[in-house]
Amino acid sequence: EKSWEERQAAVERVPPADVMAWGPKGQLPINARQKAIEDALKDIQTAKRKLNDRIKKEIRARDEVAILNVDAKARRLKIESSPRGGSRSDMERLRQMELEIDDAGRALRRARTRVDLARDELEELEERHYAVLSFYNPDQASMLISEALNEFSQQVTPTSTAAQSTSSPGPGDQNEL
Repeated sequence: EKSWEERQAAVERVPPADVMAWGPKGQLPINARQKAIEDALKDIQTAKRKLNDRIKKEIRARDEVAILNVDAKARRLKIESSPRGGSRSDMERLRQMELEIDDAGRALRRARTRVDLARDELEELEERHYAVLSFYNPDQASMLISEALNEFSQQVTPTSTAAQSTSSPGPGDQNEL
């Protein structure tokens, strides 16, 4: 939990809303705060995708360990149930399976470590971008998009409504219908 001084300092680092954003190719069509919000959301989305991929890899590694353990247990039961204690090839195959289980266990531990690192990275990004994202309002963003679409449709419709008004009857021309 951050102190109020740390939160205040983070808020002060948020770009102002009335300053245009600039990129390597010059001025961008959005303000600096919107650009910072977009970048923060993109960073967090990328970190979440990375975490989900690593979780899937961990699940596959865990499943592999479980399958190898079941196979080794079946091989042990086969060896124990045979009258002479199993053939040499069965014993060698069991030893090989146990080595594969060890390797798979190491891979599972690495996968778990990577999941933990990805989770820590995501938490760190969310904490770092907390101040910027506190200015993000999805409803307001949706409203701005709607306004932009309305402006665009108003720019397009005057030319199409002028064409329609010459070909379609107006409200006073109801006798012609």
